Amino acid sequence: MLVDLQKLEAKGELLGTAAHHYGEAIDILVDKGTITFAESVRLKRLVPRRAGNLTIPAKHPTLNLGSGNNPMANAVNVERFAGTGVDAVADARHLPFATGAFDEVVAINPAAGPTEFFNPLAGDVARVLKPGGTVTVVGQPRNFAFRQLKKMDDEALRALGFERVTDATPVDPRFIFGQAARADGIPIDMSNARQIIFRRLGDSN
Repeated sequence: MLVDLQKLEAKGELLGTAAHHYGEAIDILVDKGTITFAESVRLKRLVPRRAGNLTIPAKHPTLNLGSGNNPMANAVNVERFAGTGVDAVADARHLPFATGAFDEVVAINPAAGPTEFFNPLAGDVARVLKPGGTVTVVGQPRNFAFRQLKKMDDEALRALGFERVTDATPVDPRFIFGQAARADGIPIDMSNARQIIFRRLGDSN
């Protein structure tokens, strides 16, 4: 069976590679003997082909970070692996977008382990978000990432370039869609989900 993209991601072979660099990264894997030429052809078909910073349509000013296989309509959906509705394969530490490209970022059920979590306010997010733009984090109250962000103090938020706008409140209906699921595919019940909104610091003029 051909090697798949998610297995290479899990091995760290392509992790952190922006979408427009995937072709080069896959060619290097062929040279290393990690994958065959035939496998490289298949993988390149799975990933969006881009050059330079991706162009963001004016009607899609929202970045859906960590979309999984549940893409958001009227948004640019980003995930670390190719999947249903994924517009750009990229790591949040190195997003292939121009500075200030988005008015809004949303992260729904950020991935989390027992003691660590994906922080949607960190990495390259502040750069691609316009000053005054917002990051909305949606999650179940028991989601570890959601709980950690909820208790983050003002100083820690400022260090990342953000301020808190709201504490946990009912979720904007725009962010309840499709079937949310964990990384292992198990469905998530969003009926008791809440959202926290953060604002990007800086002059919005």
